[in-house]
Amino acid sequence: MGFIKSAVFGFVLLYAIGFVVSQEETSEPPTTTSTISTTLVDTTAVTPETTAKPTIPTTEPPSTTTVPTTTTPKPPLPEVGTWNITDGNVTCIRAELQIGFNINLGEEKISLALSPNASAAGSDCNGSNGTQVLALTGKNYGLTFIFAKDSSNVYVEHLVLTYGTSRGEEVFYNSSKLFQVKVGNSYQCKTEDAILMGNTTMEIYHIHIQAFGTAEENGFNTAEECELDDKVNDIIPIAVACALAALIIVVLIAYLVGRRRSRQKGYTSV
Repeated sequence: MGFIKSAVFGFVLLYAIGFVVSQEETSEPPTTTSTISTTLVDTTAVTPETTAKPTIPTTEPPSTTTVPTTTTPKPPLPEVGTWNITDGNVTCIRAELQIGFNINLGEEKISLALSPNASAAGSDCNGSNGTQVLALTGKNYGLTFIFAKDSSNVYVEHLVLTYGTSRGEEVFYNSSKLFQVKVGNSYQCKTEDAILMGNTTMEIYHIHIQAFGTAEENGFNTAEECELDDKVNDIIPIAVACALAALIIVVLIAYLVGRRRSRQKGYTSV
């Protein structure tokens, strides 16, 4: 009986163990399904609405073409001409001239230079009323100096320019006393000057003239310079004096500055 009980007990125990084992093998843990809520985000960038700015028409300023100013080139300076008018062995008139003319004929403006080759064939040492005449003739023009004198002075009494045009001959003159000097002297001007002759301007660049010469003279007599030359001659010594004064002031200032610095060094050493 004991054996049977033991066998039954063992069988029950084995059955129980087998049941437990089978339960463990067949029992799976409950599957827990977790639902993940995924929200799809539209990643397409939303372009913000932009209000188009109104197109402002740009009005370009009208193009202005600057017309270059055309300036008439200044004519070259006339050449110096020399003329000697003689009567026998006496040279009554001597002239060195560098002269040009600006002739105004209304709409036409003409620049004319006295040629050094102008002819003096029409000149005269014994003119009417005791005058002497220097008459210079070039192409289409003539220039005449009429010299006169009184008890103490010689001068140009009339200055006449004739110019031939298609309309005829134009005459310009000046009847004031010009180039006046003492009897026996010559007139000289090396500074540019201008003389009005009606609608014409005579530009003088150099002039040295003498009339009523004598047989004893071999050239120009003592020259009396024009006022313009005198002004230039006065400016030169004034400029030199000013330069010397400025130099003295600079030297004096340098001396005083140097002396002051030497004193300061002496105080510092003490």
